Amino acid sequence: MNPESIRPLSFGILLVHPPLLHSDKKLRELFNSLGAVHEFTEYQQASEGTAQFRRVWRGSNERLLCVFHKDRVEVVHDFPTTDLQGFWRTAEDVLAESVKTLRIPAFVLQQYLIRKVGHAQGGKDARVFLIQNVCSVGDDKLKVFGRPLHGVGVRVFFAASEQSPVEFDVKMESMLRDPMQLFLENVAKFYVPLQVGDLNPVKSNLEATEQFLTETIVNFLSQFNKAP
Repeated sequence: MNPESIRPLSFGILLVHPPLLHSDKKLRELFNSLGAVHEFTEYQQASEGTAQFRRVWRGSNERLLCVFHKDRVEVVHDFPTTDLQGFWRTAEDVLAESVKTLRIPAFVLQQYLIRKVGHAQGGKDARVFLIQNVCSVGDDKLKVFGRPLHGVGVRVFFAASEQSPVEFDVKMESMLRDPMQLFLENVAKFYVPLQVGDLNPVKSNLEATEQFLTETIVNFLSQFNKAP
């Protein structure tokens, strides 16, 4: 794994709160308030009490999406041109304004998403790196499939415990559209309720989710840079 090749694909925060009935008036008030700062241009309402705010960057795949359900708030930035701290500045504003406008009393569950892409050391095909270097599976063992592998992936899961009330669900895969690239994903769940008056724990947990992916997982993969 080449740590210097890593770049972000997606950042996401999903916070679950006690069920509330959001009025269309309050959701539109929130859209107008946030849209003036973050340039949201699309307001969609799939059902009563829910809404999506969307911003799409012209000439690219970059988009910012905020989703409001009766029991959760979600902020996702796909193909970002900013780093994690830039995403947090936007997410913090969205969450703070949501708490105030929608009168959210607390968050009972937190979920964070970090997706990144990079390259194996020396520009090796990610499929070869994962199946031969990481999994130590030779070509002779693959003949049973009778056809070439288009994609290869490894998934590891770390369950929450009393000592560490957080779970990490990690994927390491070759990109289907470009197998020279290595796709990395960490979905983290923190089973610790949060009071809405202080969003600093949200920032800390978001950073911990990224750190586990870009440091712990990348260090794990870097052990296999030399073929067995």
